Amino acid sequence: MKPTEARKQAIAAYKEKKDVGGLFRIVHENGWQGPVLATPNLAGMQNRLAFAKKTGGCFDMKLREVWDRFPAEGFSLVELERLEGREGQTAAEFRAELGELLALWRDGNGEGCAKLCRKTGRG
Repeated sequence: MKPTEARKQAIAAYKEKKDVGGLFRIVHENGWQGPVLATPNLAGMQNRLAFAKKTGGCFDMKLREVWDRFPAEGFSLVELERLEGREGQTAAEFRAELGELLALWRDGNGEGCAKLCRKTGRG
């Protein structure tokens, strides 16, 4: 396969890749729990945390005080809800849905994704 063909295939595969975002929380093994947050890229957030743990740097300035207090290797990311982007959905629309999901979760009704799915016709 020629390099240009491989490049074209890689670009096509990237374009077909679905966005997978969702809600997560950073926790520490000592029991500390951070706030529920949303991200349009759960895998990217997991990578950011792994890199921060390896290098000893904090990946989010809002967590800096806690990060400095506890050993970095004790932090982990807990995925709370997963949301896949829909075909034809813009990044802004996906972020808006994540914001709605986060609001539903913070309201404490415990039905975040199910309620959003009914509202948006996802399932």
